[in-house]
Amino acid sequence: MVEKIESFVINKSDKCVAHIYSIILRAWHEEKYMRSKNIKKDFCLRQMEGFQISFKDRYFKLNIDNNIIVLNINDMNNLSEYIYEYFKIKYPINYDYKLIDTVYFSLFFYDLLDKIIDVKYDKINIKDIKLLRKGLKPVSINESERYKALIDSSYEMYSPFKSNLFIDTPRDRLNNVLNIVKENGYGKNDQYAILYNDEPYLRDGQHRVSALKYIYGDIDIYVIRFYLKDNYFYE
Repeated sequence: MVEKIESFVINKSDKCVAHIYSIILRAWHEEKYMRSKNIKKDFCLRQMEGFQISFKDRYFKLNIDNNIIVLNINDMNNLSEYIYEYFKIKYPINYDYKLIDTVYFSLFFYDLLDKIIDVKYDKINIKDIKLLRKGLKPVSINESERYKALIDSSYEMYSPFKSNLFIDTPRDRLNNVLNIVKENGYGKNDQYAILYNDEPYLRDGQHRVSALKYIYGDIDIYVIRFYLKDNYFYE
């Protein structure tokens, strides 16, 4: 199974392989999450040209440049372990790749794997965290769609990256995160919000940071900083 997938991606660039593998991890997480909720729903992920993965009747179908591979639940579990080991060996960092949110991994993080030179824990006050806005000045967490939705239950959130899991609405996801923070605290298993370099811009964790601000106000929180070659993404 792994050998067959490797044979289909052998001539692709490292970044392309990383993207394919990260989407597979997202699909596996989507199915496990549905199973945890006792919900059955077919889905298809199309996040890059030349690859898609679908789930139907407890089978995953991978389409790599029209080469089809069908996997069952056990196959996908084994494949996900192989992929995490691949990332660990190919891009060794002082952080467990299993702690990276698979949606964020498949949308953005896969592109950074060859650029990470260091990983550090840091502390920052929520009031100092900024959110990037395309074509506009960065804003504070006060302007976060998620924070606004927490203080106003009728607020309709804008989700530009389709970053919610298939069975969750934006409101479902926000409420889930809020309840997790209330019940288990923040940073369980070292899953902290993510920033790059020494910049103040939040890259992953807007729901968690918004929940923390809603519950506790502007407090100091731990974050993970990924330091990138030549301050990649520096703004």
